[in-house]
Amino acid sequence: MLQNYRALAPSSYQRITFGLSRARDLLWPAVLFLGLLLRLVVYLQNRSLFLDEANLARNIAEISLADCFAPLRYQQYAPPLFLVLEKINFLLAGASEYSLRFWPLIMGGLALLILYDLLRQLSEKSWAGLFVFYLFACSQVFIRYSAELKQYSTDMAVTSTLVWLALRYRPTTGKRIALWILAGSLAIWLSMPSVFVLTGVGLYFGYLGLKDQQNIPVAALLLIGTIWLLNFGLYFWLILANDLQKPDLLSYHQPYFWPLLPTSGADWARLSGLAQSLLGTLSGHTFPAIVLSLSGLVAGTIYLGKKRPALLWLLIGPIVACLIASGLGRYSLIERLTLFLMPLPGVLLAFGLNFLVQYVGRWGQLVLLIFGLLILPLRKGPEYLVYPFRYEEMRSLLAELREQLRAGDLLWIDLYAYPAFYWYTQHAPEAASLRPEQISGSVVHQWDGDPWEELSGQITADGRVWMIFSHLVSDRNRREMREDLESVSAQLGPVEREIRQTGVAAFGFAEERPATPEHQSPDRTH
Repeated sequence: MLQNYRALAPSSYQRITFGLSRARDLLWPAVLFLGLLLRLVVYLQNRSLFLDEANLARNIAEISLADCFAPLRYQQYAPPLFLVLEKINFLLAGASEYSLRFWPLIMGGLALLILYDLLRQLSEKSWAGLFVFYLFACSQVFIRYSAELKQYSTDMAVTSTLVWLALRYRPTTGKRIALWILAGSLAIWLSMPSVFVLTGVGLYFGYLGLKDQQNIPVAALLLIGTIWLLNFGLYFWLILANDLQKPDLLSYHQPYFWPLLPTSGADWARLSGLAQSLLGTLSGHTFPAIVLSLSGLVAGTIYLGKKRPALLWLLIGPIVACLIASGLGRYSLIERLTLFLMPLPGVLLAFGLNFLVQYVGRWGQLVLLIFGLLILPLRKGPEYLVYPFRYEEMRSLLAELREQLRAGDLLWIDLYAYPAFYWYTQHAPEAASLRPEQISGSVVHQWDGDPWEELSGQITADGRVWMIFSHLVSDRNRREMREDLESVSAQLGPVEREIRQTGVAAFGFAEERPATPEHQSPDRTH
C-alpha cells in the first residue's frame, strides 16, 4: 500500500513506512480491546429480556437437564449443549439477566478473540485485515447478540474455533483424528449450523489429502465424517424433525429461503434481497459498503483460487452448503441465523481487500480508502459507551405500572408482550414484587387479534382496563397498537393514563365501566 510514497527520499519513505507499520501494530490490540469492552458494557447495561429471550428463559426455568435434548416450548429452538450450559448457570446463579446472558457474553468475546488471531495471521497484520476486524469488533448486531439470551454468539464462536483448529491440526495422527471426532461431535450439539462449517472442514482436509499430497488418510476422513453424520442424524431425529412439521414456522421463514433456481421476478427479487442482507450483515447496508464487500469477496475468491485453493474450500464450502440447504427449505437466511457464517466471508474479504490494495494502483487505492472511510463511521457500536442499548424495557414498565394498579383492574396483554410479562411476573428475581394479582388483585388476559372482540366479556363494573404493548420497534407494530387502542377507545372512551418505556407501553382507560348482562366474571387462571 505504500509503494506510492517511494518517490520520496529514501529516509522519508522509511520514516513513513515505519510510522504507519507501528501505528497498525498498535491499532490491532486497541480494536480488540474496544470490541471486548463494548460487549461487556452492553452486558452490564442489563436491559430487560424481550419476546424471544423471555420465551427461551421460560424454557430454561421450566425444563430439566434431560429435556434440553428435546424440542422446546413457546416456539423456541436452541442447541442442546447451549441449553445445558444455560440450565446449569440458571441453577447455580439464578434467573437474573446477568446470569442468563453470561454464556453468550463469554462466547461473543471468544469469537472476537479467535477472529483476531485468524485475521492477524492470515492477512499478515495488514490494514485490510484490520479494517475487517474493526467491522466485527464494532458491529451493532455482533455486539447485541454477545449480550442476549440466544445462541448466535455461540454459533460464531464455534465457526471461528473450527476454522482455527483446521488450520493448525490436520488429522494425520491418532490423537488428531480423535480430536476432530470430539470437536465435530461437540460442535454439532452446541451449534446446529456447525454442520455447514464441518462440511467446509471436510472439503479442506479432502483437498489437502488428494491434491496437495498431505499425509491425511482417506480412511481417517471417512471415519470422522461418519461419526459426525451419526451425531447430526441423532440430533435431527430428536429435535429438528419436530420443527420441520410446524407449518407456522415454515410459513414465517418462507421469505428467507434462498431461491436455488429463480424462475420469476419474485424469485430474483428475493435472491437480491437475501444477498444484500448477507453482505449488509458483514459490512453494512449502504451502497459503498455493499460495493466494497462484494468487490473484496470476488477478489478474495480469485486470489485464493489461484494461491490457496484448499483454504478457499474451507471458507466457501459452508456458505455453499448453507445456501443449498436454504434452497431446499431446510435453513432460513434471516439475519440472526446467518451470523455463524460471517467469520468465513470476513476472512475472505480481508484477503480480497489486501489483494486489491496491492494491484489497483494509486487511484484505485484512493477509491478503496474513501469507501472504507465512508463505512467505518456506520459501525455504531462505540455509541453504546455513551447511549445504553435498549430494546424492550418491560421490567421498568411493570415497576412503574405497579404504582398505579388497584384491586379489580384488568390487564390486557398483547401477544408480543405476554412472554416478557409472564417472565417478569412469574420467574424473574423481582417476580414477587411485579406480580399484578399479588399487588392489587388485578386480572391478566392475553389477546391476539381484535382486543375488544376477544376480551370485552371480561369487563366488570368496578375495574379499570389497562392495555400493555411491546415489540414497538417497527412502524408496523406501532400502527397495529394504534389500531387496537382506537378499537377499545371507541367502546371505553379515551385513554386516561399512559406509561411508556423503550419498546413497550401501557395505556389505562376509564376509572369504572358498567357491567352488561353478557359480561362474565374474569377467569383468574387464564
